[in-house]
Amino acid sequence: MCASRHRQSLSLRFGIPVFRSDFRPAGDREELTGNVINLEGHDLVSVPLGFTDTDSTTCLHVPPIGLIVAGDAAYNSDHLHLSESPDQQKRQEWIAALDKMESLKPRAVIAGNKHVGNDDSARIIEETRQYIRDFERLAMQTTTVRELYDQMLKLYPDWINRGALWSSVHATKT
Repeated sequence: MCASRHRQSLSLRFGIPVFRSDFRPAGDREELTGNVINLEGHDLVSVPLGFTDTDSTTCLHVPPIGLIVAGDAAYNSDHLHLSESPDQQKRQEWIAALDKMESLKPRAVIAGNKHVGNDDSARIIEETRQYIRDFERLAMQTTTVRELYDQMLKLYPDWINRGALWSSVHATKT
């Protein structure tokens, strides 16, 4: 399928516009230099985190109100996308990124993947870290894809996005 048809198909299936890959913003916007955006007199700080669920992740820190917009670095009752971190080293890099966010002492953390209705408590940093540790431990204790999947579901039965768990287990065990 050609790219334009693929974009059109996505737009029709999901009801959202999908832009061309060569889309560029209008020329009247300023390029971000450095890691600070000033918004109405308040600094918003882009914090490089390294690897989380993919390479070169960042979060946005708003120091005056203790807010972190974590994007995909922290999850909120949503099975983590560990498909790109099938080995212990990558998962440890993600934990280091969580440690870095926690060192900013946030009062609230907005996750990019969230169970609707959950609050935006800073505790989701520790919950994400514990999920990675549990996954790591069970990956070493189990032998099959199904066994790892079932063991994670026993620990996190109410978390959403089981498809992410399934793909993560496959990436780790195959």
